[in-house]
Amino acid sequence: MSSPDQPKPAAASKPPRKMRGRAVAWVFGVGVLLAGGAWGLHWWQVGRYIESTDDAYLKADAVVVTPKVGGYVAEVLVQANQVVQQGTPLVRLDRRQYEALFDQAKAQLEAREADLQRVKAELVQQQAQIEQAQAQETVASLAERHARDEVARYAPLVPTGAATEERLAELRNTLEQAQASLVSAS
Repeated sequence: MSSPDQPKPAAASKPPRKMRGRAVAWVFGVGVLLAGGAWGLHWWQVGRYIESTDDAYLKADAVVVTPKVGGYVAEVLVQANQVVQQGTPLVRLDRRQYEALFDQAKAQLEAREADLQRVKAELVQQQAQIEQAQAQETVASLAERHARDEVARYAPLVPTGAATEERLAELRNTLEQAQASLVSAS
């Protein structure tokens, strides 16, 4: 048995309290560093791209691009978030739609030119018809004048017996036909 003056032997399984506090502090510190590192990695990969604001105002260097003409994009000439200068082509449009519209307009122009040529030909034809009608009127006028002169020349000869009544009737009939032709030609 042991005497009360002898110190008690230390328990081998229990470390001193001071060492236990340091170990807990180290574990806590390493945990805080790991948690901080994980948060920092998450912020670097995701969080730094998320914008937040209290007044709902966000300023960005972005420009809305609107085309002057519509169409399907055949090729994109720039990369995402690429810095471009004014006048730099951004996309190339599909040409087929515009070529089809051009061909259609060209065909309409050719059709209008053909219509113009047709109208010119009709005008020439109408001018020829006018000249023909004028010539027919001139011929009818000359025929009427000749028939009138014949009637005027034979009318005095019938009472003297130098011309027959039949011949004068034929000449008057010819005069009436010539007058009718003149009226229809006018």
